Amino acid sequence: MGGMEYSGRLFFHVHPVLRPVYQILPHRLDLGSPGRAGQIDRRSDRADPYVHAAAAGRGARRTVGRRRADMAIRGSTRSPGGAQPLATVRRGLPAGVVLAAAGLCPLLHLASVRGQEPSVELGEVIGGWRVLHEKGCAYCHAVSGQGGQIGPDLGRTYRGHLNASELAGAMWNHVPRMLALMRQYELPEVSVTRAEMADLLSLLYFVRYLDEAGDPREGARILQEKKCAECHLLEREGGTIGPDLLRWAGYVNPIVWAQMMWEHGAGMEKAMEQANIPWPELDDDDLGNIIAFVRSVGPSAPKVYLRPGSSAQGRRLFQERKCALCHSPDSDPRHKGPDLAHIHLPHSLSALASSMWNHLPAMRKLMAEQGVEVPALTAQEMADVIAYLFAQQYEGEPGDATRGQRIFVQNRCGHCHTFYSPSEGAAAGPESVVGLGHAAWQHGARMVEQMTLAGISWPTFEGTEMADLIAYINSAGRLAAKPELAGPAGPGPVDDRGRK
Repeated sequence: MGGMEYSGRLFFHVHPVLRPVYQILPHRLDLGSPGRAGQIDRRSDRADPYVHAAAAGRGARRTVGRRRADMAIRGSTRSPGGAQPLATVRRGLPAGVVLAAAGLCPLLHLASVRGQEPSVELGEVIGGWRVLHEKGCAYCHAVSGQGGQIGPDLGRTYRGHLNASELAGAMWNHVPRMLALMRQYELPEVSVTRAEMADLLSLLYFVRYLDEAGDPREGARILQEKKCAECHLLEREGGTIGPDLLRWAGYVNPIVWAQMMWEHGAGMEKAMEQANIPWPELDDDDLGNIIAFVRSVGPSAPKVYLRPGSSAQGRRLFQERKCALCHSPDSDPRHKGPDLAHIHLPHSLSALASSMWNHLPAMRKLMAEQGVEVPALTAQEMADVIAYLFAQQYEGEPGDATRGQRIFVQNRCGHCHTFYSPSEGAAAGPESVVGLGHAAWQHGARMVEQMTLAGISWPTFEGTEMADLIAYINSAGRLAAKPELAGPAGPGPVDDRGRK
């Protein structure tokens, strides 16, 4: 994961009939100014795992909107403090967007990570931003409280971990409601390609792991309560055993903090034992609040970004640094930790870093018992490992075809759909999460119309049901609309690019 920044801004390029919306993206993502992408220093020196993103240029102002759009948009089209009118992103993306999205860009390489073709078509987070900008999604959907208030806030819809099929199911469930609201607000129909749907799902997965901006006052309280000042200098007061935390003001990514706490864990544990200070436990939001406080009182520092994490590199590191000895299905039960590739990770990056901190003494003890040295990790390597863990969880477990058949029958899918075998001219390739999501979006209006005429309720999916249905479809053949119900393009199966 990479590119997290404090109190950042996201500028949406919404549909031409709508106003540009000022967006505050959660978890301190500084996406820079809109306009052309800035230059990025892509240094490869392992001794310096950070890169600086240059400020991007400003784009042109665009404030065309309808009265209804004005009523539906929450927030102002001017940035705080009377800054210049907000602009919109055109073709280029700010350098910060490129690096912020790096966290889940490694999903593109998941096939090489697992050594097989992925069951989920993998998109680009950066592409998902473009879809969100260009298709006018910000008209209805806010991100962390800023933007449209018609649909759910994409930055505040946390319901626990959702993999690709669960995200697609949630999107499917809302199709009738979305179509009705688009008609109500006289919005034009929006078409997306299959690749754009893959990108959008990757983006939705990404934003669910971002934090709200931290509270500096709460961060100050936590540092005092946990007795951090016994060892660390803060605002010219405190101990000198550990480093001055204000020197970390430029490190706003919780992954960097996680790496530094991991690196210095042994020395910190020893110093706390000598000072009779118990190991401080951090709640999920504590680290984000601490970072916010350090940023608020620390000296002005250049904004620092991590290079994009690599899930392939993360998998290699996970094995080489012997993480898999304790954190895999084949771990020795006597020294077994959670299977990190298959459990639900904490709900945010800060929460993940806090969890690592809380378990560090126990992990060090187990490693010592097995004669395993605590592995050294640079910040970039930590980002790679976390990218690997997140990529593993995106795909989810395969569905169950038997359950999927029951879902197909119960929802009366066979009223409109039939199966084609390869001998009947069906295109090769399995159905996928992206394929069903794309079909629901492209053909949703016609599907709702036909189902209403037939007296069939719109099916909804929970949990693994979407994955189960896909498993059944792939076991039975290629799904297509019945000839008498096919759209203007004519009957026949849909190929792997969503074309008839």
